[in-house]
Amino acid sequence: MSSLRSIPAGKERSAKTVYVWGAAIFTLALAGCVSPDRQAVLDAAAYPPDFTLEFFVTADEPLPGETGSPANRPAQHVVTPDRKLRAALGPGVSPRFHPPTTALLSKAEMTDLYRLAEASAEAEAGLAPISAAARPAVVYQLRFTAHGQPAALRTLPDRNPKAQALLDRLVQLRGGR
Repeated sequence: MSSLRSIPAGKERSAKTVYVWGAAIFTLALAGCVSPDRQAVLDAAAYPPDFTLEFFVTADEPLPGETGSPANRPAQHVVTPDRKLRAALGPGVSPRFHPPTTALLSKAEMTDLYRLAEASAEAEAGLAPISAAARPAVVYQLRFTAHGQPAALRTLPDRNPKAQALLDRLVQLRGGR
């Protein structure tokens, strides 16, 4: 304690500040270390390298002068393993069309889309099939592959909020148009 008294008052605070900052940095460095078990959990939570997604929105034509919300307009979204988002909008989009690239996605965005696609499929699995006689104004068709396993579903905007959230995220990533 006597050695601290020999340090002028302003310098005493500087020494304490350095000590506090050093301890904080050391603590953060330790927190940043990831055990092998924790790393396995983090890796499992990321998107699989073969993740692909196709999301089609088929919709009735809007009345002249109406544009409708992006969630209710004909659209095609394609996400490829190379993290490209491709999108086409408007009447005439079809699975035979290969839309242009509209965005390059980050790994975090790919993981987000993967989780939303999985959640959409899980939510749809618990619902009764859509009647073939039904003629809804807007239909969502999703196809995706993850871990070598393909999945496909056909749903409606109000029926599967997870699919709606996935489409909202795709619209946001393509620029919100």
